[in-house]
Amino acid sequence: VFVSYNNVYLVMELMAGGSLKQHLAVHKHIRESGMSPAQVQAVAGHVLAGLRCIHAAGIIHRDVKPANVLVTGSGHCKIGDFGLAIRAHTAEGESGTPYYSPPEALSGAIYDARFDVWSLGIMLHEMVALEIPVLAATVEELLAGLLKCGDSVDVSTLAGSAEMKAAIGSCLVIDANNRPSSENLAELPWFAAAISPEALSRPVPDFPYNLSAYELFEHKRARLLTKLQAAEDADAAITDQEELAATSAHLGKFVRKLKAGNWF
Repeated sequence: VFVSYNNVYLVMELMAGGSLKQHLAVHKHIRESGMSPAQVQAVAGHVLAGLRCIHAAGIIHRDVKPANVLVTGSGHCKIGDFGLAIRAHTAEGESGTPYYSPPEALSGAIYDARFDVWSLGIMLHEMVALEIPVLAATVEELLAGLLKCGDSVDVSTLAGSAEMKAAIGSCLVIDANNRPSSENLAELPWFAAAISPEALSRPVPDFPYNLSAYELFEHKRARLLTKLQAAEDADAAITDQEELAATSAHLGKFVRKLKAGNWF
């Protein structure tokens, strides 16, 4: 931070690798497969290390999700966007992005830093399966769907080792009183290996991907065209056509921004 001519400037680190959300888009739209176990564990370690730090300082982030995990040019992940963070041991009410918020927050109950542990679990689930465990149209439906999960979200169908699934499942315990804190999480073997000094010094394997948003949409559009050409089911074809139209619209927007010299 520095002051010049009565202006205050905040200089922040350049996260040249973009966000985890962009990296997930490569897997969703191009590779069509989840991230590798090594990538998932590395990201988990980087993010858990950050959560332990802020939780020790009495801060709840409240919006941990792929879009807010930023990647350096060397492939390390850091937590960004503290716009919803709060310095408190407990808080109350809905906050953050519903899909990454725990049941206690969705129901309006009091929550603590284990809010972020749940968010980490949802994000790791998405990295493996390319989707979040429960989809819903409203917050009420989302909460109802989560409460139907029983003691915790089912992770048995996830690809990966039993140790990894157990670690992710521990984050997704429905009752916050039974959900581990970030410190307790660090004691589990899978997470412990991920946050060792040696592991944290290493970048996420293959990160960052060198692919622009425009290229991602180009790949997605090409894949949808191929699906449309091979579609035998009329309803599926209609859905693909709608998605193709939306993707084409996004491409047009990117092209206009490029021509105007206003990419960001």
